[in-house]
Amino acid sequence: MAERVMSPIEREVGEVFERVRGIGGGKLASYIPELGKADEEAFGLAVCTADGFTAGLGDADQEFTIQSISKPFVYGLALATHGREDVDAYIDVEPSGEAYNELSVHPESGRPLNAMINAGAIAASSLVPGRTVEERIDAVVSLLSSYAGRQLELDQGVLDSETQSSYRNRAIAYMLRAHDMIACDPDEALAVYLAQCAVKVTCEDLAAMGAVLANGGVQPRTGEPILEPDVLRRMLSVMATCGMYDGAGNWLTDVGMPAKSGVSGGIMGVLPGQLAVAVFSPMLNDHGNSVRGVAAFTELSREFGLHIFDRPRGTTRTLRRQIPLAKAEELDPGLAQALQEQEEDATLYVLQGDIHVAGLQSLAEAMAEEPESTAKLVIDTSEAGAITEQAKDEIRRLAEHYVSPEREVVVVDADPQDRELAESVGMKAFPTLDEAAAWCAGEDPSEAPAG
Repeated sequence: MAERVMSPIEREVGEVFERVRGIGGGKLASYIPELGKADEEAFGLAVCTADGFTAGLGDADQEFTIQSISKPFVYGLALATHGREDVDAYIDVEPSGEAYNELSVHPESGRPLNAMINAGAIAASSLVPGRTVEERIDAVVSLLSSYAGRQLELDQGVLDSETQSSYRNRAIAYMLRAHDMIACDPDEALAVYLAQCAVKVTCEDLAAMGAVLANGGVQPRTGEPILEPDVLRRMLSVMATCGMYDGAGNWLTDVGMPAKSGVSGGIMGVLPGQLAVAVFSPMLNDHGNSVRGVAAFTELSREFGLHIFDRPRGTTRTLRRQIPLAKAEELDPGLAQALQEQEEDATLYVLQGDIHVAGLQSLAEAMAEEPESTAKLVIDTSEAGAITEQAKDEIRRLAEHYVSPEREVVVVDADPQDRELAESVGMKAFPTLDEAAAWCAGEDPSEAPAG
């Protein structure tokens, strides 16, 4: 087996991590005493693809409390339990343009403007099913654990600290009660809300939780279906427009991912169909969002091409097929026979959809597992759509790693410029699969069957 090459995601995330880690500024959320004790230098970053591959750097395994990143998940629970119409009677879906802890509701309806600010989140917490506060808290912890793919726990110290200092949130809960926009006793709703914020997670947990949203509502590691499509769509929509508080407009413009932040320093962002990103760094900007977190997402969005309005169409998995070249059904039968007679050990990788860096993870893993005896690796992009410039660079990096005196990497690409670039780093490149197979079989590619 060939020596493992660093995956495309690990390389890109690592480069961004190093660029961002020196950024300073911001302040801790010291209005919650326990959060004011956080390590100002802590910094973790994790990515989880829609098929479950995870890359983490720095303090990606350090636990912190989820805080407001719990809001979209509990909102989804309310929607799944009561239905859209009933939840909409309590919570609107409009951006507020105000701070996350503002004491405000719609002047006519009395509803909180969305579920991502504290007022809307407390209303959502009042809709969590259960006969007692304890049952409701257990339901929330169980829900968040299913998203993470492991059992999560409460941080009792943070919960006690928030309970003792939560005067503003208590005022919000009673304001909601005055407008009949809360489904249970306000103190009970507040207890559930504060507990959900005190659940301990890591960056890797948050990336896995976001990957459920990227993977159509299915936990990619456990295979557990968690969300129905209509609930998922509503969650992502509200995250996109409201998840970063009064900084949501700039975020959607610059980063372009549905996301949610928390005052402990976490940010979770989702690119549907592809991946989720999570960052932890506790120093916050004036909007209550992590300073390093915003910078990391901005860099990653540019490097990966993650902006949702530039998002390539396609699939969660770029590698459509991996097969011995001689067994490819689209290959000319004569060429297939020639390869079999010569016992030529060649593997074909067929790529599909629009190709981006994150999608190449499946190709990188497949090439890493290839036996050393495989003399030729054929990468066929002829069935793919657009290929981002970052993805082209990554394919060349992968090929350079595997090209050796004993092994050739062959690219099938209709674009003459792409073939020229491939050849410049030691790969063979052909416009059709039959021409590539003819060369692999020791025949003249120019005499390969047309089409």
